Formats: sequence, structure tokens, C-alpha cells
Amino acid sequence: MDGLLVGANRVSSWLSVMKHSKGELTYLFTIGHMPESGRKLEITADQKQCALVAHRAGIPNVSGLRAELHCQYLPHSHILQIKGQIFAEFVQLCSLTLEPFDVSEQFEFTSQAIDAAKTNPKANALFAPEDLGDGFDPIINDTIDLGELVVQQFIVNIDPYPRKPAFDGGLSAPLDHATQNSPFSVLNSLKKK
Repeated sequence: MDGLLVGANRVSSWLSVMKHSKGELTYLFTIGHMPESGRKLEITADQKQCALVAHRAGIPNVSGLRAELHCQYLPHSHILQIKGQIFAEFVQLCSLTLEPFDVSEQFEFTSQAIDAAKTNPKANALFAPEDLGDGFDPIINDTIDLGELVVQQFIVNIDPYPRKPAFDGGLSAPLDHATQNSPFSVLNSLKKK
């Protein structure tokens, strides 16, 4: 019986965090009755939310963030599949020169969420969100935070080592005399044979 109470407390505290979430882009979606064809949703971040997302992502600015989502249960299961497309306008710093530059990106993703209460017939008190493991987002009391999912997918998909588009890093410069006489120049002679 103690295990039930501990599990119930974990789910209860997770729900409390979810209800009072101060995430960058909170969009609590109550699933309710899901038609077989699923549901389409659009999430658009306002200016304040964009600033919070930029801070979390560690980039100078996000000027626009929008997601088009399609949520649908997989056949004969309690697994909710979320397919999405993210449209983002943001500023990154070139990883070589540290100069800011504008980026306009479009990302596609697929994610899955599972309803712990429907999966475990005993009680969701025995099946806390952290028991889901990697790869599944939790659905608790028929609710999922799709805004948090969009923020995570945005951050995961931005280039961690961006280069300013016009920057070639001097890689196209001709070889100078010192490079031609390097110890590795012997390898060039082998390549010609």
C-alpha cells in the first residue's frame, strides 16, 4: 500500500508542476475524445515566449516560432503519435567568427506519448512519468504539454556549430609554399602514381 501512495505522490507532484508550469511555451492539450483521423493543432509563440526560448536554447534571439502538429493514436494502442513541423526565425552566432546571422529553418519531427493510466490497468499510481523511459512523453490525466515538446524539438534541431553562410573560413585559399613543402607533401606524390 505504501508503494501506491509514493507513486500517487509522484504523479500528483508532476501534475502540480504541469498545471503551474512556467515553461517557455506551455500549451497544455487535453486529449478528450480523439477521432480516428486525429487532430491538427497550431502553436505560435508570442514575443515574450520567443525570448524565453532563445534564452533556454542559448542563442541571441528567436523572432518567430510556430508549429503545426497532427496528433493521432496509433491503431489499437494507447500511444499518441505527434507529427509536427516547426517554422522558426532566429539568430545564431557563427561558431568560427562569433558574428551573429539570421536563420530561417523548418524542422519536421515525430514523437510519441503514452497514457500511463490506460497502459497500466492497476492504477497510474504505480506508473509514474519517470517510469516511461526515454522516447515517450507522458500523458497524465488526459493532458500533455505540446508546447514543451515543440521547444525541445526546436533546440535539438538547431545547428550546434553554425557557420555564417558567406564564411568559407579560408578553406578555398590556394596552398602556399610552406604547405607544399610540408612532411605530408610526400603523400601527394604517392597519390599521383
